[in-house]
Formats: sequence, C-alpha cells, structure tokens
Amino acid sequence: MRTEVIAADTIDEAVQRILKELKEDDDAAAGGTAASSTTTTSRHNVIYFDGWDGLGASAVLREVGRRLTARPDFSQIIHIDCSKWESRRAMQRALAEQLQLPRPVMEMFDAQDEEDDYNGVDQGSRLEIPKVAREIYQHVQKQPSHRFLVIFNNGGCEEIDLESSGFPLSGYSRNKLLWSFQGGFRLYDRMKVDEALKSTRATTDVVVSADSSSLTQGKFSDILRHEAEEVAGGMNSTDGIDWPAAAANCFLYTMRLCGMGGHYDLATHICNYWRCDGVIQLRQGDAATDDGVDTLWQSSDDLKRKMQLDADYHQSPHSPSPVARRLHERIACWTSPTYGSMLIPSSQCGRIPNGMFQQYDNLSVLKLSACAFSFKAPPFLCCHSLRFLWLDHCRDDESRRVRVGNREDLRRFFQRLWVLDMRYSSSTLLSKEMVDFMTQLRGLNVMGQDTQGMSSVQERRTVRKLRITKSRTSGVFWFSASGNDKMELLDFSGNSGYRGLHVESSCSSLETIIIDGSSALEVISFKGCAKLKNLFLSGLFPRLSSLDITGTAVKTLDLNAVAAPKLDELLLLDCGKLFAIRWPPQDKRKRYLDKLRIDTTQKEGSTTVTAAATAKGRLPVPAEFSWYISARDARLLGSLGPVKDYFGPNRAHVDISTTPPPSPTHLHADVAGGNDRGDRIKSRNRKQVQGNLQRVKCHRKTCYADVTDALKDTSMQQQQADEGDHDVWAVMWVCPAPPKLESKNCYTHIEDQMTKAKLQTARIAVPGFMCDGARILHVHNSLFISSIVATPLGSSWNELKWCRVERCPKLECVFSPQFGEAAPEGNSSRSMDIFRELRTIWVSHLPNARHVLEYPSKEPLYRAFTNLTLLHIYCCPRLVHAIPFPSPMMSWESLETLEIMWCGDLRVVIKDYTTTSGIIFIGFPRLKHIHLHELPMLQSILGPARFPIFAPYLETVKIRGCWGLKTMPFDVGKNLVECDCEKDWWDRLKWRSREHASHYKPIHPRYYKKTMLRGSPLR
Repeated sequence: MRTEVIAADTIDEAVQRILKELKEDDDAAAGGTAASSTTTTSRHNVIYFDGWDGLGASAVLREVGRRLTARPDFSQIIHIDCSKWESRRAMQRALAEQLQLPRPVMEMFDAQDEEDDYNGVDQGSRLEIPKVAREIYQHVQKQPSHRFLVIFNNGGCEEIDLESSGFPLSGYSRNKLLWSFQGGFRLYDRMKVDEALKSTRATTDVVVSADSSSLTQGKFSDILRHEAEEVAGGMNSTDGIDWPAAAANCFLYTMRLCGMGGHYDLATHICNYWRCDGVIQLRQGDAATDDGVDTLWQSSDDLKRKMQLDADYHQSPHSPSPVARRLHERIACWTSPTYGSMLIPSSQCGRIPNGMFQQYDNLSVLKLSACAFSFKAPPFLCCHSLRFLWLDHCRDDESRRVRVGNREDLRRFFQRLWVLDMRYSSSTLLSKEMVDFMTQLRGLNVMGQDTQGMSSVQERRTVRKLRITKSRTSGVFWFSASGNDKMELLDFSGNSGYRGLHVESSCSSLETIIIDGSSALEVISFKGCAKLKNLFLSGLFPRLSSLDITGTAVKTLDLNAVAAPKLDELLLLDCGKLFAIRWPPQDKRKRYLDKLRIDTTQKEGSTTVTAAATAKGRLPVPAEFSWYISARDARLLGSLGPVKDYFGPNRAHVDISTTPPPSPTHLHADVAGGNDRGDRIKSRNRKQVQGNLQRVKCHRKTCYADVTDALKDTSMQQQQADEGDHDVWAVMWVCPAPPKLESKNCYTHIEDQMTKAKLQTARIAVPGFMCDGARILHVHNSLFISSIVATPLGSSWNELKWCRVERCPKLECVFSPQFGEAAPEGNSSRSMDIFRELRTIWVSHLPNARHVLEYPSKEPLYRAFTNLTLLHIYCCPRLVHAIPFPSPMMSWESLETLEIMWCGDLRVVIKDYTTTSGIIFIGFPRLKHIHLHELPMLQSILGPARFPIFAPYLETVKIRGCWGLKTMPFDVGKNLVECDCEKDWWDRLKWRSREHASHYKPIHPRYYKKTMLRGSPLR
C-alpha cells in the first residue's frame, strides 16, 4: 500500500490530483509489461482519499465523479453514498441498483431482508447475499469492453472489500474504486483510519491525503462550504433556511462546544443548542409562530441525521472523569455556549448576586449549576431572548427576602421558552401554574425530580420530546397527551417509584420510547400508539409483570438487554408490522410466560373467530386461552424458541388458512368455504328435493326409499355439508369433533399469505416444538401452501390427535416423510414413532394432492399412525394412492373406518412397497367400515395384489361407482360382512373361492328393481 500526502489548498486542486492519480495508473498499466499489468498492486485499482484531516473528502469525491462523467475514461461512474451507514447488504443493494440489475435479482434483497426480519437479525449485521454477488460479477464480466469506476462514501468503521459484493477489482480487472471513510462532517480519527487500512483484510492500494497545515482561513472556509453543500443536498429549500450555511455553522458551533468541555450533554441537546442559540434561523417572523417553530424543530432533526456528527468522540479528549463531573455539579456557576462559563463567588454560598444577568439581554442558552435563587422571582427574567434553560442541582432560596416576580413577567418569560432541563432541583417550575405559562415548550427533560404535579405537562400539545428519568415519585404515570399529536420521543429510564406506565393512544405521533431499567415498574402499556416503531428497553426490571404494546408499529421487540425475572404477561395484539421477538437471557426471565397474546393479522380486539368464519370451516376458538397467537407468517413462531418449554406441559390448537380475498375476481367463493348466498341456494335446493320426494309418498318398501332416508340428515351432517362435503347423502360418517383443550393451552392461527420470500417454496414451516405440542391441526382455505414442513426435522407430532385438511388447491402432500427423517437427539432412528396419538385424519377438496401419506425415498426410519381410527379422503382428483404400506414402517393396527370419495385418478387404495417374496398378510386387525365412492379408475384395493388383507372385524363395505374394481381382497375370517353395492358390479366380482364369497352379504340399492316410476321426483 502506497501512502501520499498531496499539496492542495482547494477542492479543485485535490480533484486534479486524484484525476492524475487515475490517469498515471492507466498509463503505467498500458505501457508496462504484461506481467506487471495484471496484478492489483501494479494497477492500483483501489484508492482511498482522506481529505484535509477528514474534511472535504466527500466534496472531492463528488466532483471527481462529475468531471469523469463527461470524459471517456470510464464507461460508467457508479456513486454509492453510504455515509449514513446501514449495513454491508445495503451497500450491495445500492451497487445493484446502479448497475440496473433485473427485477428478480433485486427481489432477492427483499426476500432475504424479510427472512432476516423474522430471524431478528440487526440491520447493521446483515451481510452481502452470495447469489446477488454472483449476478453482479456476471453482469460486469459480460461487458469486457466496459470500465467501471465506483465512488464509495463509506460511513462504516471498517474497510469494505467490494469483491465480496461481486464487483471485480483484482486480477485482470480494469475497474477502479475511489472511496473514503470521511465525508459529511463525519471526521474519523486518523489513528482509526490507519488501523482500518492496515488490517489483514485491507485491499486499498493507494492512500491519498491533503496537507492541511498550510490552509489559510479563506481556503478552509471554501472547503467547509463545499462540504456543507454536500451535506445540505436534499434538504427542504421551501422553509427559507440557507441549509449549506446552516450546516457549516452547526459544524463549527459543535466543534466549539466540544472544545469548551464536557458539561453540555451533546448527545441529548445538540439540536436544542442549534435551535435556541440561533445557529439555524428561520425567516423573519416565522420563529414567532407555532408552525414556524415546528418547522425549525423538524428541519434541525433532519440535518442532524444527515451530518452524523460523532460529538462524543470529539468531546472525549476534553471530557472530565465521572468524579470530575460530580465535582463540577457542586461548583456554583452559570454557563452558556455564547458567553462561556462564570463562577459564583464562594462568599455567596451559591446564591446568584442581584442583577447578574442584567447585561446579558441577548442570552439564548443558560445553564445554572448548584445555584440558589428564588424560584418565584428568578434572576434571569430579564433575559428576553432566553430559549433554553437548564437547572442542575439548583435550590429554591427562601431565606432571602426578594419580591415575588410579577405574574405577567413570569408569563412572558416562560412563554418564550423552548427547552427546559431540570435535574435534581426544586420542582417549583414544574407546578401547574408555571407549566401553563410554557405555551411554546418543545423539549422537557426532568431528572431526579419530584414529578407529582406534572399532570399539566400532558396538556402541553407542543412538547415533542419528553424525558422523565431517575424520579422517586411513587404511583402510576398515565400519559394521555390530551390530544397531543406532536410528541415524538418519551424517555422514562431509571425511575424508582412509579409502579405503572400507561401511554394511551392519544399520543398519535409518538415514535420512540426509551426505558433503561426501573426498580418499581410492574406494568408497562403503550396500547394504541399506532406510530410507535422504536422501543428501546434495557436494564433491570425486577418487578415488571406485564408488557402491552398492542396496536403499535414495532418491527422487532428486542428484550435481549432486559432482565425481567417476573415478566409473566406479554400482549402484542394488532401488531401488523411485528417480525420477531428477542427474549431476555435465560437466567434473567421465567422459563415461559403464563399469558401471551400475539396477533399480526387482525385488528385490535379480534382475538376470537367470528361466527361467519366458524361457518366457513374454522373451528370456534375460546377467548380465554392463555396463549393466543395469530401470525401473518409462520416464521414469526420461530421467535418462541426461547420459551418453548411452555409446550412441555401444555398443548396447542394449530389452525392454518388464507384470509379470504377482497373480491371474487381473485378466486371463486367456494375456495373460502362458500358465501351466504350460495349457502341459501344450496339449502333451498335440498329442501325442494325433500319436498318432491314427500309428495310421491316414498317409504321404505318403495323405490328411492334409501335416497329419502339419506336426505334426512342430522344437524351434524348438515354442518358437515356446509363445511365442504356437499354430497352429504353419500357421506357415511361425519367428522368427529376435535378434542377439547383447557384454557391454559395455546391457540395458534397461521395465515398462509404469499410473500416475496416464499415465491420459490410455498410452505408453512411450523417450528418443531409447536409440532410436538400440537393436539389439533386444522388446515383449510389455504390458497398458496404446497406442503407443511416441521422444522427442525425430527418432529414427532406425537401429541396430535385430530387432523383436518380441506380446500387447499396447491397442497401436494398432507404428511411427508420429511417429518421423520431425523430422530431427536438421544433416540434411535429405528425406534422413533411419529403421529403416535393421531386418531382422525379428515382430508377433502385437495385438487393438487397426489399423496395423503407419502412413502419416503429413504430406508424406513420410524413407525407412524399406530392409533389412527378414521381416515376420510374426499374430492382429491389427482390422488395416486391413499395408504402406503411399507411394513414395518406404517402401522394401521387401530384403523376402524376407511372412507374415500370422488378421487378420479385413484387406481389403488393401499400401495404395497414391500419387496418380500412369498405370501404374507397385511393386517388391519380393527378395521370395521370401508366406503369407496365414485372412484372410476380404481383397479384394486391392494396393489400389487399379491396377497390378501387380513381384517377379522370388518362389518360393512359400501361401494359406489367403482366399476374397475374386480376383487375383494379382504380376509374376514368367520365374520359376515354387509356389502352395499350396485348389483351389476357385484355380479362381475371375481372370488378366490366360494368360501371367500360366502362371508359377504350383498345389499343392493332398491332403484334396481324392475318397477320404476315414469316421472322423476327430482323435478
């Protein structure tokens, strides 16, 4: 790495030197040997410019790019401005945008960002995407005749290798990178720059800096002006503020404060100094209006975000130690950025002498430390320009006989005040009478004060930033704001007396809340603060039991820095933007919460399923469940991993569905379970058929009597039909009711919505701990899901007893062998059971499903379905087979009822995957009922049909529309089985022997009798 200090007194001279550096490098590469021109060191592809001790770097880089745009040296100039650093991925995105990569590539950023949001990855920790890096590399390599120059403003703290983002700079590459840490008044310490550039990962070839020792004041001002123009770009020019001049003045003012010592709390008040001391000024007359002051406040905050001043660093060389700070608090003095600092004579014992401020009529910012004066007649009433008042350890001196201040003088003084900071001082100025005078107050900082009488602060609609810290006042703090639509920040850190903090929804502009520990808080509620997106909680909360952020815009609830050993209730209803929860460390919280409410899909209060939703297929949900979770995306459930112990003693009801589309143009109404009009038509048609049959006086001994009996549906069958099985007269059994769960258990609803991250794999990833704790699984009206995947692999679902899957047009397989491909730690894979407690599988309306139970491609690793009693499959037209039988993996020893209807492609009911030679028996020892309905392609019940099926307790077989079925492979022992079927089909059956046929008693429909009605009762 080559280092060079150039002689340049202006921006133009520095630009000319950088252009020469680029030109010399090109000439050297063109005129040198082939060997020397192919290495990175000889080409000097990466150049760093440090400016004048950090100043002016961004202005030089911008001007270099502007001049090269009009020259043929480079095919494309790519300017990446990351002076406000976000992450390495944000830098890669900016590079991809400049290269105009295709839309599918850009969507990779959104997909990966969404994935990281759900994983709780910090913005600053997000790295480059390898797939995008490959696309960038290929895009550049496909244009060998093009040369690229990247101008990079790096706002981070380390050198970034652009090749990790895919941009080629080494080897034979002729591309260039010109970059800087500096810019935008962000002055890095030279030692930090050298340390970063000399790291083992450094890729910079040339380091260029400008000599600042010979700069005249005029030259320095010119460089400062150019840098200010760079910073002020994009600021609102309609507010009448000269932003380049304001940016330069704010920088110089801040550096001056840093040089005066560490007593100004720049982290909290830097913008307040700019505003109150006139560094940023509005047009004449605007400062006297509320709108003008609000404009000033907002604009100065915007400028601070663009400047990114590291005030703490610049202040640190002059900052006193913590002990010195405490001593300073006890020294009686007053300070001002404009007039400096002045001690109170020790003979006065901290009392401010009479008339001290008479000559400071233009004083704008005043800080009094350890002073004593009458708060009823303050000595600074004569300061008519005062905007910022800071009282630190000041006491009300009642011993001195002073005249009480004129009420009108007090009103005029406090009416002009914009910022009030009171720390460990008398609370007289916080009385209702005084606060009522402060009609222009924008910032209030209260530390260590008695805040008992601060209720009047809520009536101050002008307050934008409120800080109440280290107070010992007891009680509950309610903040309703009384229509305050301007407060943006609330800091409530370190208060040791308040038991509760309640911020109501009337704080409609509140965006940021900070609470750094509290020894007394038991309940925290921000319910209804719709714009709240930044919630910073940290420190010790020994008594906190409840946290409610219902209805907020929080994206990540970060409790990682919180110690809350008693936190037992967390309410996150109507949090539509919530992606992740980061829990406190394990030793600083309970194992799991007793009460958890999460809803990222519905509006506040919609914690139960409506009657309309219940009628469309969703089961009723008790509102009193201890855990209620309604997630827009299943990935949110991954945040519950740290509290997964809840699912040890407790069970879950898992419901998966897609919210119905807003209009019928997306999908027909049947997908959502039908609409009211369709339900009425269906009910009316059924009643009409029943009426026609009654008019012909059908009875059991007449034709169609069996149809009449079938139409006398029970209420349960009627409900079943309304939920999707429309051929209710053909359904032999109704779906059993799900098992009841106690209120201490969990209800989880997962909304199946297509997002950019799920475009490639439309799957629902239910966490393994929730799968293993699920008692009920109901998947319905899910428009996008293609498979249900338990993560991590090895989840057993051994607590699941009831499963119903219906109306999922893209679902390909209900249960996949992927569930059991990995055994839990410590278990033998061959002894692992899955779905051990499952009793009911009810499947219907899956037009794309080819398997209900898919046979695994690998060697059997588990036993499944040992207690399954009912398997119902309805309207799955692409179904290949119903049951795989890879003995001994699958166990059907408890199956009692098998019902399959309207599966047009089904060719075999039981698919035999065994390779054993010879005659063996497949056993269904408890099978009682079989119903096969409208299966036109069915060839055999067992395929390949090499041996019989042992079913000693088989009682009834009902078969309709299965004309391709030729045999009955069931060996029923000595039992007599009723076989309800068409007579024509029965006559064609082939039997192994007469004895085999003698165990079946045929029952044929009566409409096969010769006596037939001439007319149809169905008209």
